[in-house]
Amino acid sequence: PGPGGLHPRVDRDVMVATVQENAHRDHWDAWDRVRCPVLVVRGENGTMKPEEAERMRARHPATRTVVIPDAGHDAHLDNTAAVYGEMAAFLGEVRADGLRHGGNGERIVEPTSHRRTTS
Repeated sequence: PGPGGLHPRVDRDVMVATVQENAHRDHWDAWDRVRCPVLVVRGENGTMKPEEAERMRARHPATRTVVIPDAGHDAHLDNTAAVYGEMAAFLGEVRADGLRHGGNGERIVEPTSHRRTTS
């Protein structure tokens, strides 16, 4: 806390400049150069639109997309167990396949699977 109350930990001008820069550019050229299998994880309530994930998969067929239910942009924080489960399964398949391309389509994680439980 500073004088007059709490203050953000970021410089406002730097944050605004960063967001503006990202709002006016895309990374499709870089995406098109990716040659390894990719797992795209998006939260059901996150900012990535299903169409964008589909476009990523269409441009790079070795991409698998998964949706984490009830999760937002920070799906790894909202449902750590589901994200971990998806990553472990993907990496296991990639390792078993010797980096073979596969797994087209978007997979929806069942709401009860991979849920973090509290004890």
